[in-house]
Amino acid sequence: MPATSLRAGSSADPYLASLDPATGQDDGFIKLNISGNYQYPGVSSNPTRVYNQAVSHGGTLDLVMGDFTSVGGLPRQQIFMLDLTTNPASVTAWTSPQWDGSQGEATPQDPNNGYPYQCVGNESFYIRAASWSPDDSTVYIGTTGYHPNGWPTGSYPRTGLCDAAAAFPATQAQVLSEWINYTGCDSLYATAADSGAAYFGGHERWSQNPSGCDFLGQNPLGIVAPGMEGLDPATGSLLLNSEGTALYTRARGLGADDMLITSAGLWIASDNSQGSQTCGGVFGLAGLCFLPYPK
Repeated sequence: MPATSLRAGSSADPYLASLDPATGQDDGFIKLNISGNYQYPGVSSNPTRVYNQAVSHGGTLDLVMGDFTSVGGLPRQQIFMLDLTTNPASVTAWTSPQWDGSQGEATPQDPNNGYPYQCVGNESFYIRAASWSPDDSTVYIGTTGYHPNGWPTGSYPRTGLCDAAAAFPATQAQVLSEWINYTGCDSLYATAADSGAAYFGGHERWSQNPSGCDFLGQNPLGIVAPGMEGLDPATGSLLLNSEGTALYTRARGLGADDMLITSAGLWIASDNSQGSQTCGGVFGLAGLCFLPYPK
């Protein structure tokens, strides 16, 4: 929430605020002192910002994504989890060395030094979307980032979180991924989940493609899955139809911007760049489409 939208003299954080629903004024519930940005060789300018958030189904936790290095006095990068049951809201212990660098930065020269948690310099902020499993026990993230910073484009199989869908426990502690599914160097911007699938949308061409970057990898062989993918929540494997192809697809465009699960099915908001208008195999659905649950 921009500070200019708050009353003069407000003590609210300029990057994230809680407002009284009746008055629109800062209610003092969020005071996080969000600050910092990402610094490493070759990185482009990346000012501090909050980009996205996702409240848990139970309404007690909030995932916040953005460009920062300190939140609530704690070191945090890419994403943090807020406890909304305390007053003021507090930053939980949930984080991961796979994106926060707390165990070092793996490089081609020293691949065992922690994790390759930095992506290419012009995509230093890469966790763009997060969603919760129906029981709030798992967090799914969708990322941009192309490939790990400093790693050759032809370094396979892919590691790290750049251009990938991933699942993490929602345990309020340091966690590691349960699974990672690589697009093959295409960005993901949206995610949502139900009991049957974790959905991810972007401008991806493939799924399960850790051995290719801008091409379909062969070992293992990636799977064509344009525009969106539905993944098995337990394994991260692409859900397939009876013909052995991706169960869910859409025209790529620039990418799916948002996803929303309702009791009736999945809504997807996207663009019609390059004439893309197909969603779920139906033409003429630019901007917004709906994939209903089977009756």
